[in-house]
Amino acid sequence: SMIDSEFLEKGKKYSALPDVYLIYVSETDLWKYGLAAYPVQRCFQNLEHCEDGVKVLYANASERVHFLKREEGGYREMEDVLEKIFQEGAEEGVEQGLKEKERRLVFRMLARGDRLEDIVHITEAPPERIARLKQEWEAGER
Repeated sequence: SMIDSEFLEKGKKYSALPDVYLIYVSETDLWKYGLAAYPVQRCFQNLEHCEDGVKVLYANASERVHFLKREEGGYREMEDVLEKIFQEGAEEGVEQGLKEKERRLVFRMLARGDRLEDIVHITEAPPERIARLKQEWEAGER
């Protein structure tokens, strides 16, 4: 909720919140499966849709901690990994921006009375997505 209040302007929908990435780095393998990473997918048991905008990853650094913290080259490697994570986040942000632009375009087309078939043809979006956006628009989620 602290993140929500920091990034969500009053009166805006929760869908306007940016994704949050939580990365926990452990010096031990917490679950003892020998995996380097344990991505977490939170889900409601009675719903298929699981995306809540929070990405959680537990990184097992047990064998790498010594190298990364104490040996030459470890610091450079950590910088490279963080740069990759940043780049992936930037690419995801661009994708979210394009989706939001498409959403606003569909809302404008609906407001002027365009048919769903025409909106699908012009935007090249899947009909199911346009139908969902129409439901949002009709519900006043603009």
